[in-house]
Amino acid sequence: MDYDKMRMWVAALRSGKYFQGTGALNRGDEYCCLGVACEVAMANGLPVTKDRNVNGEIGYDGQTAFLPEVVKEWFGMKYETGEFDNPKAGEDYDEPKTLELHELNDEGMPFDEIADVIELNWRKL
Repeated sequence: MDYDKMRMWVAALRSGKYFQGTGALNRGDEYCCLGVACEVAMANGLPVTKDRNVNGEIGYDGQTAFLPEVVKEWFGMKYETGEFDNPKAGEDYDEPKTLELHELNDEGMPFDEIADVIELNWRKL
């Protein structure tokens, strides 16, 4: 993952500009952490189409749940779900081997904490 782009994403998550939501990249004025990533990429010149589906979800290049390919590539991420190796997996057998940012978001982890996770694991994303 590109360090400078990660810093922009983390700053956006902490900015208070985005209200956190679950189940979609963007629904109305609520965003998943990955939806915020889409907004950051677009604000920095990445051409991404944005449209609303019948469920009120905003799609980015047609994607409503995970990062579209162009955003994933812009950030230099490996997976559209924000998957990364869980650093605690080796210490505790109850911990999953991988974590996904979209799951942390949908399980209720606040944006500030997700930003911390991204900062700590950005090389693995």
